Formats: sequence, structure tokens, C-alpha cells
Amino acid sequence: MDRLDDLTVLVEVVDCGSLSAAAESLGLSASAISRRIAQMENRLGTRLLARTTRRIALTDAGATFCLRARAILAALDEAEQSLTEMGEEPRGTLRVTMPVMFGQMRVAPLLPSYLRRYPGVSLEASLSDRVQRLIDDGFDLAIRAGRLADSTLIARRLRPLRRHVVASPDYLERRGVPQSPSDLSRHDCLTLLSGSGRTEWEFLVGDRREILRPAGGF
Repeated sequence: MDRLDDLTVLVEVVDCGSLSAAAESLGLSASAISRRIAQMENRLGTRLLARTTRRIALTDAGATFCLRARAILAALDEAEQSLTEMGEEPRGTLRVTMPVMFGQMRVAPLLPSYLRRYPGVSLEASLSDRVQRLIDDGFDLAIRAGRLADSTLIARRLRPLRRHVVASPDYLERRGVPQSPSDLSRHDCLTLLSGSGRTEWEFLVGDRREILRPAGGF
């Protein structure tokens, strides 16, 4: 038993009025209860209980100690209950970072219903295409597309991401229709810079992956 268990034993003895009743309530033997009380008194250097043939009463020191013990046990119960409540319903501030377009088109329409469902949550959303560092920048959650570069983070896949290579009919008429990913090296490609400053397009050709760094004047 630890010191919190000692406090529980003392309070139970006082509430039950006898060692035997407290022992039955706690599922211990009366001798074990008596031994715990004696060890507490030896450690504290004072008598906590005045024993008579008919009942057990608190000494003045015991009454003061028992009052504090009840407060400590009540605070522990309150702390555990608060964690239980937090687990049942989210509450607090949630800081999220996500790409601009995805946040505007996919996430923003869902926010009103989310906040109605979880009124205890205050949401702070940062829309940025820059790959931000969660811990250093103070974010709780990031929504990103692609592979997880930092293996120390925990990721959950939301859905597959499919990208398409497109061109206008006028461009294809002038430059021709590419037949394979390697043909794109001879075409003008419009790219968006990633956080590293490099853009890579990944293609799945059969069961083989091809990585292309697009070129062009855009």
C-alpha cells in the first residue's frame, strides 16, 4: 500500500466506526487494518485513534489529519473525474494547420456542425501550404497530403489522394498529347512549389512507380 492507501484506510475506519467493519468494507483483514494504522502513527509520531472496548475515536491530532486526508482523497477523485469527462467529450483549444484550398473547400463547410456537436472545443485553424512543424509551431493536428516525412509523428490516413495531369484542348493541339510520364519532360508544366522548394510528380505505371520532376516555363 502507498500513502494514499493509508489515508483511505484511516477515513474508512472513522466512517465505519470499527476496524472490523472497515476491514470488511476494504476487503482486508482486521489485523492488516490495525497494522496500517500503527505504521501511520509511528511514521507521524503521534496517536491518531483512541481505542476503547466499545468504539474508536479520533484524537485531536487524528481529527486534524483525517480532515486533511478527506480533502486529499476528494481532490484525487475530482482529478480522475475531470479526466474521465475529458475522455467522454472533447474540450479545450484545438490548433490545426491544413492546406489553403483543402481547408476552404473541404474543411470549412464542416466546421459549424462540428462546433455544434462539441461546444467545449475552441478551434484555431491555420490555412497554409507551407509544411509547418507541429511541435515547434504549437499545433495539435495537421492535415496534409502525401507521405509522412517525420517518423516521430503519428498519422492516420483519411482517404486516398488522386491527382490528374490535365491540359487545355488548345495546348494539346499545338504540342501533342503525351503518351507516358516521360513525355512530360518535353512539355510546359505548371507546378506548385512544396515546402522543400522541389516538386515531384509520382505516377503508377502498372505496378511500378515513376517519379518525375516536371520542367517547363511555368
